[in-house]
Amino acid sequence: MYRPDIDGLRALAILPVLLFHLNFPFVEGGFVGVDIFFVISGYLITRILRDDLDSGSYSIARFYERRARRILPALFVVLAASCVAGFAVMMPHDLVGLGQSALATLLFSSNILFLNQVGYFADPADIKPLLHTWSLAVEEQFYILFPLLLALLHRFGRRAAIAACLAIALVSFGAGIWLVQKDQAAAFYLAPTRVWELLIGSLLALGLFPLPGSDRLRQGLGCLGLGLIGFSILTYSESTLFPGIAALAPSIGAGLIIYSGQNGVTWVSRLLSLRPLVFIGLISYSLYLWHWPIQAFYRYEVTDHFSRLEKVGLLALCFACAIPSWRYVEQPFRTATGWGQGRRAFTAAAVAASLLFVAGGALVVGHGAAWRYPAKAEAVLAGMGGYDVTSGYREGSCFLTSKSDDLELFRKELCLGRDAARKDYLLVGDSHAAALWSGLSTTFTDIHFQQATASGCRPLMDGQGAERCLGLMRYIFEQHLPRAGSDAVVLAARWTHADVAGLLSTVERLKQFGRPVYVIGPIVEYQQKLPQLLTKSILSDDAGMVARNRSRAQKALDEELAQALRNSGATYISAFKTLCPSDQCVTLTTSGVPVQWDYGHLTREGSQFVAETWRRNHLVQ
Repeated sequence: MYRPDIDGLRALAILPVLLFHLNFPFVEGGFVGVDIFFVISGYLITRILRDDLDSGSYSIARFYERRARRILPALFVVLAASCVAGFAVMMPHDLVGLGQSALATLLFSSNILFLNQVGYFADPADIKPLLHTWSLAVEEQFYILFPLLLALLHRFGRRAAIAACLAIALVSFGAGIWLVQKDQAAAFYLAPTRVWELLIGSLLALGLFPLPGSDRLRQGLGCLGLGLIGFSILTYSESTLFPGIAALAPSIGAGLIIYSGQNGVTWVSRLLSLRPLVFIGLISYSLYLWHWPIQAFYRYEVTDHFSRLEKVGLLALCFACAIPSWRYVEQPFRTATGWGQGRRAFTAAAVAASLLFVAGGALVVGHGAAWRYPAKAEAVLAGMGGYDVTSGYREGSCFLTSKSDDLELFRKELCLGRDAARKDYLLVGDSHAAALWSGLSTTFTDIHFQQATASGCRPLMDGQGAERCLGLMRYIFEQHLPRAGSDAVVLAARWTHADVAGLLSTVERLKQFGRPVYVIGPIVEYQQKLPQLLTKSILSDDAGMVARNRSRAQKALDEELAQALRNSGATYISAFKTLCPSDQCVTLTTSGVPVQWDYGHLTREGSQFVAETWRRNHLVQ
C-alpha cells in the first residue's frame, strides 16, 4: 500500500542534506538525512521481500532487476555527466581521482575508496564529485546478502527472522559505538556499522512491534519522531561524534514516523503528505544524485565561499537537474517494458556499466589526460598531484596526523636524538612546521634539526588541540627541554590572531631554559591549490589570477606578530616576506616547481628555497 507520508519523509531527509551541503544556516546537522534514508530503504525493501515471501512469489533475480531499474539509470547519467564535466575542468590528479571514484561507484565500493582517502593531507572532500555515492555503496552491500538471509530465515518463521535481524542490528550498533571512538571515518563509511539503521526499517516491516491501537499513542509517537529528527538537524554539527549513539535520534525518529502511520493518519503523516513535500520525496533520489556533483564542481572551479545568491542559485540548479532526471530517466525505466524488463534490463545495465567502466578506467590509466595542457602547464603540474609528505614531513614518525594519532608512534630516538658533532635545534609545531624540516635540515648543514610536530598543533605551552598535540607538547615543554635536550627552539605554525597572547607567554617561559628562541611567522596562502592556480593562469593567459586568489589575512597577521615579538627576546622570521618581499610573491623555484603544493604547505623544493633565503640573510645562526 502506497504511503504518501513516506515520500514526505524522504523530503524531510533530502532537504536538510541539500541545505547543509550548500552551507545554509541552522542546518548544521543536515547530514543526518542519509540516516533517515537508510531507515526508509530498510522498511520499504523488507516490506517488498516480506510480501513476496509470504505469497510464494519470491525471486532473487526479480529483486535485483527491480533494484537495477530503480538505482542504475539515473546513477549512470550522473556518472557520465560528472566524467564529462571533470574532463572539462579538472586538473590531471583530480581527474584521476574522479575516474577512480567512478570505477568504485560502479562496483558499489566507493565507501571503501573514500575511507582509504581520509587523511590530514587528503584532497578536500567537498570537491570530490562522487563522494555522496558512499551511501549507495553501503545500501547495495547490504542488499547483496540481506534478501538471501531473509529468504533463509523465512523457512523458520517470522519470529526467527525478527530475532536474527534484531541480533544483527544490536551487534552493528555496538560495533558502531566502539569504532566511532577509535576511527570515526571508518564508523561513518563502513557498512557493518551502518547496517543497524537499515534494520530498524526492516524490523518495522517484519512486525517487531504490534501496531499501536491508541490514536493518542500514534499521534504522540509521530510527534516524538519528528521532534527527534528536528533536534538532530538543528543541534548536531560536524563536531558531533557521529554515527554511534548520536545516530539514534534521526534513525529512531524516522522509525517512529513510519511506525505511527502504519494503521492510520496522524498529524505528522498528514503534514508529510502535503503535495509539495510528496513531490520533493518523489524526486529525492535524483535530487540526491545531482546535488553533490553540482556543488562540488562549483567549489572546484569557482569558490567554496557561497554568497546567499549563490546558495539559492545552486539550490535551484539542483532541482532543475533533478526534476527532468526523475521524469525522463527514473520514471520510464521503473515502469518500462522492452529494455527495462527481465533479461534485457540486465543486458542494458551491463552495457551501460561497461561503457562507464571504460571511461573511468581511461581517466585513471591516461593519467588524468595531462595532454590537455601545454608543456609549460604540464611542468607545473608534474608531481604535484597527491603530494607525498611521508618523507619530506616524516609523517608517522616525527609528524603525527589523524592517521598516526597515537603518541607512541612518535619516534623519540629518531626525532629528538642529539648529534655530538653539531648544534641541535628543535623544530616544534604543526604541519607548516613539518614542511620546513626538509629544507632546514639540508640547508643548514652545521645544525642538526630535531622535529616534534603534529597536525593542527600550535606549539604553545597552554595550547589546545587533539591529544596527539597536547601529549606531544607536554613531553617537549615539561620533559625534553628541561633536560637540556636542544640548543635552540624553533616555533612554527599556521598561526592565528588568537595565538598572539599564548605565543608571547610561551616565549617568556622558554627563556628560562637559556636557549635562543626562533618564531617563524605565517606563510602566504591561496584560496585554491597553488599548482592549480598557476595552471589556470597559464591556460587563460591571465598573469594576475594567482595574486587575486592570494589570501590577504596572512600579511596583516605577519605584521602583528612581528610587532608583538619585537621586544620579547625571540628572533622573529617572516616566512610571508620570504616568499612575498613585495606585491609579487615567489610561486615557482628556479627549476619550475611550485613552492607550495596546496593552499599553503611547502613542497620540498619550496622548503629548500625558504631555508636557503634565510641562510643567505643570516636569519638562523
